[in-house]
Amino acid sequence: MLAPLIGLALFVRAVGDSRESRGRPPGPRRRGNSASRSSAIPFYKESPNDQGIGWNVLTSLGRVGIGFRTGRRLVGIPLGFMLGLPFPLGHGRARDQHSQAGFAARLLPIA
Repeated sequence: MLAPLIGLALFVRAVGDSRESRGRPPGPRRRGNSASRSSAIPFYKESPNDQGIGWNVLTSLGRVGIGFRTGRRLVGIPLGFMLGLPFPLGHGRARDQHSQAGFAARLLPIA
């Protein structure tokens, strides 16, 4: 219980020291103006390091899509083939009525 309190005290001290070394921190009005300026034009592009938040969101969503496609190709499709194979090669669970009924029972509350 003592360790988290010591860590919190050191963090507060470090933040206070950094604020004093840089002068006064910006107030809420200045922070709000900066946020409204950056979200007013989301797709501007001044340089590779200075671009709007819209480009960052699109890049992030593209990376998520690549991850889902890769996972589907590497895991989902082979797993589906393996479940559908006959018993000596796979489990043959795709034709098993109990497996299908259990899967449908789990999907009905979602739909």
